[in-house]
Amino acid sequence: MTDSLGVATITNDDAPPTISIADVLVKEGTTGMTTNANFVVTLSNEFYQRVIVNYSTSDGTAKESDSDYNFGLGTIIFDYGETSKVISIGVRGDNKVEPNETFFVNIYGAANATFNNNQGVGTIKNDD
Repeated sequence: MTDSLGVATITNDDAPPTISIADVLVKEGTTGMTTNANFVVTLSNEFYQRVIVNYSTSDGTAKESDSDYNFGLGTIIFDYGETSKVISIGVRGDNKVEPNETFFVNIYGAANATFNNNQGVGTIKNDD
């Protein structure tokens, strides 16, 4: 009698995905109006494990303290099969004639992924 059972080992050699965040251009709007700047965060490929990344905003020429945009801080979770998420940051309108302004959304502290681009630039286009 021969043994018809065998043992196989499958090695998962899939590389972790890379994470990127895209830049955004948004019109400022008028006083009292808030428009979302939607930063798209993408994974280069699906991954068999949950991917987690943190984000926070930071000032450029646009200042959170001047009410140019709303502060943002949080965590994004990509479950298996997901490759795209959106971070929405509110941009506050005003009636000042001024140059275009910028702020940043920084992604950091990734679990199960590496970074391709970890900073998105939000450009607030003056429309006054």
